[in-house]
Order: sequence, then structure tokens, then C-alpha cells
Amino acid sequence: MVSSLLLRSMDASLSKYTFNAILQNCVKDGRNAYMLKLIQKMSEFDLSPDETSFNSLLKMAIKREDTEGIDTILDMMKVSDVKRTYY
Repeated sequence: MVSSLLLRSMDASLSKYTFNAILQNCVKDGRNAYMLKLIQKMSEFDLSPDETSFNSLLKMAIKREDTEGIDTILDMMKVSDVKRTYY
């Protein structure tokens, strides 16, 4: 698991791509709670979740059969003006 301290030490090289790669690994490892923390951490680095970020969250919510979580993620996408592409 990537800690906040490690993320801060990587500050110069952080991008959406870095966060998205970590999010995709979280899906594989089943670390749902950590994914939500990562989405929140993105804002600390002036980054916003993109289509890939949200798709990772959706994959995890679908995997967990979390219908409430799916609705929340879709609402977040709407607010962020990110179009849904994962079905």
C-alpha cells in the first residue's frame, strides 16, 4: 500500500497516470477503502479523477455488488463532467 508520505516524496513525478495505475492495482487486490482514499489524495496534488480513475472505482463497486457505491460513483462522475464509458 502506498502511504501519504511516499506519495508526497514522489510529488514531482505524480500524475493522473500514476494514481490510475495504483487504482487499477487496488482493483486487482480488492482494496476498496484504499481506492477512495487515493481519489481524495488526488486533490491534494491538484489532480482530478478522470475516466480511467472512475472506471477503476466502478469495476471495484461492480465486483463487490455495491449498488449504492455505483450510484455514488456515477453521481461523482456527473459532478466532475466525466462521461460514463464502463458498462
